[in-house]
Amino acid sequence: VESLAQTAGGLIAISTKFEKFALMSMIQDAKFRDFVRPGHLLRCRVEIESLDERAARIRGVAECEGREVARARIVFVLLPIEEIIQPGLRDAWIDHIQRWAKASGTGEPS
Repeated sequence: VESLAQTAGGLIAISTKFEKFALMSMIQDAKFRDFVRPGHLLRCRVEIESLDERAARIRGVAECEGREVARARIVFVLLPIEEIIQPGLRDAWIDHIQRWAKASGTGEPS
């Protein structure tokens, strides 16, 4: 679930043009189907179900070796970025998220 939340946080940041920071506030409908061991590649797919100024809800699935190992809906509280990231670190945080998105093939949402 933590991996799904981290992935969703990046997607939410990109989707809000880096104006909001997502803090996980609730996990719903979590299902764990198998174990993932160190060294295994975990692939996370997340989709935003709803997004407004104050909150977001995502649906996510984690897969390992082509098998679903976990799924959940996660609710986030959205805070203005300046309340979480120090001004001097904001550009580095944005750069980190953009590099992650590019490397994962996520890219910019349309």
